[in-house]
Amino acid sequence: MPCCSTSFIKFSAWAQVILAVFLAIAAIYIYLLNRRATKSDVFESSAALLNHYAGVLKTQRKVYEGFYEVLPPLRNNLQSIGAFSADIDKLADNLLGISKLQLPLVDVAPFASLATPAQRLKELAKDNLSTMAAADKALGAFDVNAHQQVLDAIDNTILELQHNAIRLQEHGRQVLLTMRVLLFISLVMSLLFFLNGISNLVQNNALVTNKSCCVSSGTATPPES
Repeated sequence: MPCCSTSFIKFSAWAQVILAVFLAIAAIYIYLLNRRATKSDVFESSAALLNHYAGVLKTQRKVYEGFYEVLPPLRNNLQSIGAFSADIDKLADNLLGISKLQLPLVDVAPFASLATPAQRLKELAKDNLSTMAAADKALGAFDVNAHQQVLDAIDNTILELQHNAIRLQEHGRQVLLTMRVLLFISLVMSLLFFLNGISNLVQNNALVTNKSCCVSSGTATPPES
């Protein structure tokens, strides 16, 4: 029975030593694996991508805002051009009327040459009037409140992207810190297992040595009298 007990203690001690070594190796491997993932693809690249999208939205916002800032003066200019085209149309009508005037005695129309350019001017004025009216109608759909809502939505999206990028970076640091804590705990546990196994082996060897000495002393031949 003592021999069986000694063998079990020795087996248990070696098992603890081997388990401690495997635990330390596994902890270091898992830490290095997750550390590479934390630094490369999962968090840093995602945060950089979100920051890139935020920068693109900032540029688009400037373009959008700059474009819609010129719409009110542009509409005023189009309306002025439309009014000017209406005046040209009236001028063309007057020129057409003048081109038809004839001298009463000689039956000659001295301004007849104005008829062709006046007709072309009238057609050009009508085309400008229709074009300016269509452009003014399109620009009339511009709403200041809707424009501001779009700008606010873009600003909120930019802030959300930036906050998410910061949160990703913080989460990556937290994961790395957690992995380091777990590595430290695992290494401490493996060290305790290793020391305990070595201690049991030393005690077991000492116990075996003591038993061998006791057996040797008990079976020694007594001296002759």
